[in-house]
Amino acid sequence: MLIDTKINNLLNLISYQVGRNINLTQGAGGNISYKSGDSLWIKASVFWLSEALTKQIFIPLDIHSLKAIKTDKNSENLKPSIETSLHVIMPHDFVIHAHSINSMFFSIHKQGESLLRGILKGYNWKWIKYTKPGKNLASEIEKNISSNQNVDILILENHGIVIGSNSIKECYSKLLEVEKLLELASLPQVINTNPYPINKSFSFNGYSFIENIDAKIVSRNNSFFDYFRSGFVIPDQIVYLDKNIKFLLNSNNLDKFVKNKQKYDILVVKDLGVLISSFCPKNTEEIFYALCAVLIKFHSKDDISFLSEFDVESIRSWDSEKYRKKLIK
Repeated sequence: MLIDTKINNLLNLISYQVGRNINLTQGAGGNISYKSGDSLWIKASVFWLSEALTKQIFIPLDIHSLKAIKTDKNSENLKPSIETSLHVIMPHDFVIHAHSINSMFFSIHKQGESLLRGILKGYNWKWIKYTKPGKNLASEIEKNISSNQNVDILILENHGIVIGSNSIKECYSKLLEVEKLLELASLPQVINTNPYPINKSFSFNGYSFIENIDAKIVSRNNSFFDYFRSGFVIPDQIVYLDKNIKFLLNSNNLDKFVKNKQKYDILVVKDLGVLISSFCPKNTEEIFYALCAVLIKFHSKDDISFLSEFDVESIRSWDSEKYRKKLIK
């Protein structure tokens, strides 16, 4: 079971381009798929899209049973993405699912759907209300697009974006095109990020201050600091940041938290900055940066749609996410 060489090379190149752009997807998040006959090629959960040029990240599935097709390159019994059903439902040969910064902003905005009616006027798009990822989300998508197979853009509430096309080049181009439109409609506020004085005698013990501008803004602006610690807005925040991040209202007890460096990957200290542990997985770090970039676009917490406690607990207890969490690197 092989993909045409030309398609395979282009698929890997675009997967790499999407995966290496933190504004489009973070860590092992997001996915790209290709349908050919009765087969669906999709990224395995263990891999990152950014690894597409150096590893065989795609595994073939029988499109009807969604069981892996045995090949020499799938000898490790890799698990396909938990979003595989979503890719099957979309009628297009190629599907890109991304957790892009600008689509996430609108997806967690309480007025996101109504705002997008103007921004995406002329496009074949649908707003998909938040549903637990996996089969539940796929069912919600099927319900929304079954009567209109021309829909090729989905905005997933509290999640991200899906683009479909019968050309991988067109699929990628449309993703970039839509992201640009959304970016221009959601420019962040201009915030002062001048450095704050740091106690030079402070013992870092494996932690270091990060230089990411968006993260600095979150730690040094009362509103954004409050946004971040008020709740969860996307599933990946629950998976990777739930127990691994600590918000400190001041630096008085910072030494205590730093000494226990394996407990928290990230320490956000109000009015000081953000410290990251040398043990922090890259997945966790990238998702934190992305959320900072999303949240600083908001002017009021009242505009943010946080996930319900029920939705949060359903992700925390989900076996598929527990499996994915074990793969953090």
